[in-house]
Amino acid sequence: MKKVYYLDNIVAFGTYPECAALSSSADGSWLVVDTAALGTEAEGMLELTNLQRIFETAKFVAFVSASDEGTERLFARFAEQFRPVEAGGGLVVSPRDEVLMIFRNGRWDLPKGKLEPGEEIAACAVREVEEECGIAGIGLGKLLTRTYHLYELRGEWILKRTTWYAMSNDGQEELVPQTEEGITEIRWVAPDNLASYLENTYLTVREVFAAAKRL
Repeated sequence: MKKVYYLDNIVAFGTYPECAALSSSADGSWLVVDTAALGTEAEGMLELTNLQRIFETAKFVAFVSASDEGTERLFARFAEQFRPVEAGGGLVVSPRDEVLMIFRNGRWDLPKGKLEPGEEIAACAVREVEEECGIAGIGLGKLLTRTYHLYELRGEWILKRTTWYAMSNDGQEELVPQTEEGITEIRWVAPDNLASYLENTYLTVREVFAAAKRL
């Protein structure tokens, strides 16, 4: 299943088995669209203006297809409306199991940034973590997940795909926030305190932590 995060909403694309539990969610927050039943009408719902109207009454919407090929086709139809951007980031853990988190735009976040021309995505992820936090010696671990984030920038709609990696660091260096990127604070967060930070973060960040927990 692919999930696209837009503000505090989600647009999901998956098959019937992947989305089976969504329609029975306890809080009724999911609108599940059977694309086979609706045909071309479902594709019209993928237009951003139509999705924005849906989000006035439903927090999350899932477009369900009978096959993986159908899911990919629907996602491609949705994505063609926006300019694609690739980014990389990391969930950095110290030997004390502390997690490196940054504070930007009023929420706690994980360090990440855009891919440069000719750069490999893993190298991008390490570079961005080091630049945003002012540290070196980042150890690159396993691929965790990829998230999609839809946002508007100077009148243009962007669909950003971020590739997230598990990372390690000794946690000994002084942390220096990259203020030109809007970062005002950086902290090593102890496991016992993590829940309070995740209450004031993004859905994409929670997905990264969930992916790390599954490893």
